[in-house]
Amino acid sequence: MLLIFLRAVIGTAFLASAVLKLSDLSAFVDSLPRFGVPRRYRGAVGWTLVGAELTTALTVVAGGPLLVTGFAIASVLLAAFSVVILTALGTGVVGPCHCFGKSLKPLSRVDLGRNGGFLVLAVIGLLLTTGSISAAAGQTIAILVTATRPQTVIGLVAGLAFALVWSQLSEVIHLFSADPIGIGLRQGLPHD
Repeated sequence: MLLIFLRAVIGTAFLASAVLKLSDLSAFVDSLPRFGVPRRYRGAVGWTLVGAELTTALTVVAGGPLLVTGFAIASVLLAAFSVVILTALGTGVVGPCHCFGKSLKPLSRVDLGRNGGFLVLAVIGLLLTTGSISAAAGQTIAILVTATRPQTVIGLVAGLAFALVWSQLSEVIHLFSADPIGIGLRQGLPHD
């Protein structure tokens, strides 16, 4: 069940990211120079990243012998994206990253945390599929990886839901920390 959950999370996250970037590719491509991509290469880099995300989603979802490759690509991409975000935050880059489609929210540590969470899950998936932790963890991992049909459905649905919410982590945090409907509750006005 754990492996099904991980496949659903990583597959959904990368598919959603690619599809949402494609829905407004110009916003994503135009944001790349803020992250160190030379303007003349932004189109090629944008298409390459979308292609890598689609490839990751397809290999993780397809499974079988492609599963190790999918989790490996996901781990490398998420680590690279995290380094880019960390560097951008350190140099004071202002503006949205368009990581999961068009956004008006400026880049923040929440984006780094979101990627870190996905990275941990991708690495766990990679370790499970290569057998690196199954030998060390013994039967506990075997129980989590082997699933009945209801467990498979639960793992799949939970993974899809988690990926969709976690990919929008900055929006969720903003919803609970700001004045989402513009009535001034955060400015010290009465709550009545």
